[in-house]
Amino acid sequence: MDGWGIATAIGTIAAAVVPAGLYMLERRERIRERVDRKRAQVALDNQLRSQAQQAEQRERAEMEASVRRVGVWNESEPVVLQDMTQSRGTRTEDQAIVYVANRSDDPVHDVSAWTEGVSGSGAPLMLDDWAELAPGGEATRSYTWQTVAMPCWVEFTDVHGRRWARYNNGGVYRAENTEHVPGAPEGERRRPLGPVPPA
Repeated sequence: MDGWGIATAIGTIAAAVVPAGLYMLERRERIRERVDRKRAQVALDNQLRSQAQQAEQRERAEMEASVRRVGVWNESEPVVLQDMTQSRGTRTEDQAIVYVANRSDDPVHDVSAWTEGVSGSGAPLMLDDWAELAPGGEATRSYTWQTVAMPCWVEFTDVHGRRWARYNNGGVYRAENTEHVPGAPEGERRRPLGPVPPA
């Protein structure tokens, strides 16, 4: 084979190899760009998801901070009652008092105070209800059928239409139409309030 034939063969091989090599380089570059775009999209999705979760947690914390400003607590105190069967015409008996106070900046609506049944047995008992408790408003309800201050809670609707249960142990729960508020301590039960919402 002469020099011209060798040069022609090399040229032919180069004409086939160079485009194939360029194609492979271009293909590798496209694959790398696709992988980089996918990584960037995954990172952006994760960042957006994280920001949405943080915003949701902040909103939940702000809601609960407002809800925690609605307080409920109870105590026992002696009260003098008229009793003609006693020699002095009176007798002293302990009574339990439930206090509800709205220290939030907004009114709360459909407020109801609850306690357990006598000595923790039986169904929960609604002590009282109020259509609204204004900011700074307070309400009390006393009862003499139980001498020990038992677990109690207040249910109310906030200005955004969400229903809450606030316990005297500090617990705050969304008061959905359930038999028991999830996570509430044993013995702090509640009954469904109002009709079950449509599905």
